[in-house]
Amino acid sequence: MKVDLRRVQEGTHPLVLDGRDAAFALDEDTERTLTGFRFEGEISSEGMDRRVCGSLTGTLETVCDRCLTRIDREVQADLDVRVVVEKSARDTESPEGVIQVASDTTVLDLTSPFRAAVLLEVPIKNLCRDDCRGICPRCGVNRNKEPCDCDPTPIDPRWDALRSAFETPSSETPEE
Repeated sequence: MKVDLRRVQEGTHPLVLDGRDAAFALDEDTERTLTGFRFEGEISSEGMDRRVCGSLTGTLETVCDRCLTRIDREVQADLDVRVVVEKSARDTESPEGVIQVASDTTVLDLTSPFRAAVLLEVPIKNLCRDDCRGICPRCGVNRNKEPCDCDPTPIDPRWDALRSAFETPSSETPEE
């Protein structure tokens, strides 16, 4: 995911980055990984500044949010990044979609922009299928693979006192 800036000449040029044998984690907190990615686009150079535009495709490896089964999902993300060359590298935060590099930088690392573009395409809820039944909260069985014998309507014991106020004793019959 690195581009050699020394080879980029003035004008617009095709740029293809093939990471079919590579993988990178999208974030540290989850097991989401992008594998088999490919970037096809262009890099343009005007003076010292550069611009990278194109489309990133790959396979998102993650787990179903309901049943925790490993799933693969094809993702496609558009990327448009401006690279601003400065006389010295600064620690200031750059605006979104802009990478600031020092003038002596020879290699541009696109890992962070790739990660950000893919994360924007990841659904909020990852499901193995639309009708995923998930894991039983009582016994832990994956209900997609085997049935569960647990009572489907668990009763919260905190409501017992209120329920007893509305129950009629079985020996009494309501008056009509």
